[in-house]
Amino acid sequence: MKKKDLANKLSEEFDLTKVGSQKIIDFIFKAITRAAQSKDPYHHANFGKFVVVEREQRVIHNVNTGELIQLPKKKLLRFVPSRRLNKSLNSKTKRRNK
Repeated sequence: MKKKDLANKLSEEFDLTKVGSQKIIDFIFKAITRAAQSKDPYHHANFGKFVVVEREQRVIHNVNTGELIQLPKKKLLRFVPSRRLNKSLNSKTKRRNK
């Protein structure tokens, strides 16, 4: 699903303009981004949470040149789905296989 698709669904569901619904989506993602930048996890009940994790500095091997490359320490944003979301995803998969 793309942002435009989500904005269309939001505008249809709540009788908003498409521009208004896109502004709401932008606001939500900017708020999540600001929370991540301040290392504050964003948690949405029954959906999941976005948390910032730090990957330590490490050395990797370039298979093409044989050179060892040192990767710096960096921060990553991870999504951790809730148990309820995982359960709903897995239950639907099982039904499709039958």
